[in-house]
Amino acid sequence: MDLRMPSEAGQLYDPLNRELGVGKSKLPEGLIHHFATRTTDGFNIFEVWDSQEAFDRFANDRLLPALEKLVGKQASQIQPTFGQLHNDFHR
Repeated sequence: MDLRMPSEAGQLYDPLNRELGVGKSKLPEGLIHHFATRTTDGFNIFEVWDSQEAFDRFANDRLLPALEKLVGKQASQIQPTFGQLHNDFHR
């Protein structure tokens, strides 16, 4: 899952994680990797999940309700992109 947002959306990152109760030691079921970065023109999140279904379950059951609590109905305008992982290099 890849999500690119304007820089001001980065202000929601920490409050959203607190609302979700997620962090390094408490990952949602099915989440393998999570990366978040500020860029010169925005804020990006890249995640690797066990499956699209695992992400969809998390998004519908937890993420969207938490986003709606923080930003209202604008939450439905956030549209991530998805693709199959082609390769994974790491130490």
